[in-house]
Amino acid sequence: TETWIVILASRLHAGGGRASMSTLRQGVADLVATCLDDRPWNTPDDLAKGVFTGLERLAQGYWPRRWMGRRVGLVTNHTGRTTDGRSAASVLASHDHVVLAALFSPEHGLYGTVDEKVGHAVDAETGLRVWSLYGEVRKPSKEMLEGLDILVFDIQDIGTRFYTYLSTLTNCMEAAHENGLAVCVLDRPNPIGGVDVEGPLADAASLDFVGIHPLPIRHGMTMGELALMIAAERGWTIELEVVWMKGWQRRMLFDETGIAWVDPSPNMRSLEAALIYPGLGILETTNLSVGRGTDSPFEIVGAPWFPADAVKTRLDAAGLPGVAFEPVVFRPSASKFRGERCRGLRLSVLDRATFRPVAMAMTLAVALRTEAPEAWDRGRLDRLLKSKAVLASVEQSVWPTVPDSETPASFALRRARFLSYD
Repeated sequence: TETWIVILASRLHAGGGRASMSTLRQGVADLVATCLDDRPWNTPDDLAKGVFTGLERLAQGYWPRRWMGRRVGLVTNHTGRTTDGRSAASVLASHDHVVLAALFSPEHGLYGTVDEKVGHAVDAETGLRVWSLYGEVRKPSKEMLEGLDILVFDIQDIGTRFYTYLSTLTNCMEAAHENGLAVCVLDRPNPIGGVDVEGPLADAASLDFVGIHPLPIRHGMTMGELALMIAAERGWTIELEVVWMKGWQRRMLFDETGIAWVDPSPNMRSLEAALIYPGLGILETTNLSVGRGTDSPFEIVGAPWFPADAVKTRLDAAGLPGVAFEPVVFRPSASKFRGERCRGLRLSVLDRATFRPVAMAMTLAVALRTEAPEAWDRGRLDRLLKSKAVLASVEQSVWPTVPDSETPASFALRRARFLSYD
């Protein structure tokens, strides 16, 4: 950690003789070791074993000592599982040091199968009440939190600002701050890596449930790191603990972790889709299909009116790194343009290290603004983009620019003190 602990003491005392310093030194060493016990300092042995999530560490018996016997509300869904298939609810319900008292579910519900508002329910596995945080309310109420000491969060995110699981975490932390609860985040990998940062910061006036904090579109942080950042930047006085992963490194993409892919939402079906999503997801609020209702959601884009050949020519001429475009015809079975014949493009990520999904999407937006200015309805483009500066550039059919204070480089400096992995 490059941190030194200096003990200033004297062996002289009124009783005479020479007092031993060993007891004091041992006490300080024990205290430091306790504080560092749950930090993600990866040893060579950790790296050789693969990635252990925060939940895996709880399944092995870990629990913060100061919270022994506390009553817990668990915020989770189907992605909160161990490598051997145990749910987070099962792990906590059988944990020696935890009293699991309630469950909370995010968008898509506890089992990740719902693509609309979610109602309250009862969990068949534990018999506990499941409070929905994607229905009439999106922040735990005082009634929901009654009798709880801690909110534990274990949900797999995908590393994109407008994916709503981060908003659910933020709302839970705010409720904990307002009601005197502690928060424990069981950390999981950022599936699209922890290095790259891309896209404009969300304008402060535009913050809402699909962009709850001023972050770039691709932030390169884990949920645990984001929890630390958001709590600090909002000045919340929360007793916050992150159970860090072991073995994860920032350069890793999800298929390098050894963890099995579980669709975090019904249409997020692959790492390829997750890599493209920070770009294509922005455009979904316009009259474009992004492949919902097909076998390749977030890997194709088009519409009945889409000028595929002309747009492909412009994209190819832009020399976008790490991605290729192929004309495609598709007919969605659900969602936008259901049953209609659409022309469009299939995206293939050729080089994951150089591919920039937001740059790709903005290049596509400028191409559509030029080739189909009347057909392309971009009235709600800023719903997920959340940048008036970039929106203005697209409207002028020029490459988007943002103020220096809103660039990925400025955010990389801002996030540095919250990063906990190499």
